[in-house]
Amino acid sequence: MSYIYLVDDFIANAEQPTHATSDMAYALDRLGPERLQNSAYRMASFIPKHPGPDSLYLGPVLGSDFPVEPPNPFHGMYSAVTRLSPATGTSPSGDSGWYPEEALTVEQALHGFTRNAAYGWWKEKKTGAIEVGKWADWIVVDRDVLEDQSGKSLRDVVVTETWMGGRRMFSIVEKEEKEESRTADGILNDMLSGINKVLRLIFGDKDFRLFSA
Repeated sequence: MSYIYLVDDFIANAEQPTHATSDMAYALDRLGPERLQNSAYRMASFIPKHPGPDSLYLGPVLGSDFPVEPPNPFHGMYSAVTRLSPATGTSPSGDSGWYPEEALTVEQALHGFTRNAAYGWWKEKKTGAIEVGKWADWIVVDRDVLEDQSGKSLRDVVVTETWMGGRRMFSIVEKEEKEESRTADGILNDMLSGINKVLRLIFGDKDFRLFSA
């Protein structure tokens, strides 16, 4: 699915890459070979061949269309680069992907979800890149996403930290520590609850505070 709209006298194209990989199983029956071959689910076709020196438009604006599609942007990047389903890693056309001539590079897909998305939102001077003067919003991930140019590792990317306004709002380490703590507390509470039940059966309904977590 795509949307066409005007931004600063330019036509901007907004795409949701996972729509292509979600629809590819039945798109041929519904749209026919001519539309699939020449117009539907285009992405690389919208990359400017000769962008002007002052143009900020680097290609399609990419997004997820959540809640219609899952919100994970790295799954969207995976779909855009590999033209494969992020859920299965497959396509009706095999390992090369569905209409692979429309695949983006990893860098183009990354721009689509960052710089281009900010441009399409009329906020390219405020966000879309980690630069002085822009919003201090970013994420930390577990790998260099540009290292694997095949894009096939994109669906396995893990976000380890999320920062907004220069403040860390999420840390996977802290999350895991809290989950481990809650798990330990839960086990202890279950054990103490069981002991209390046994003691009440033996000694009657008394308050055994010694065995309260």
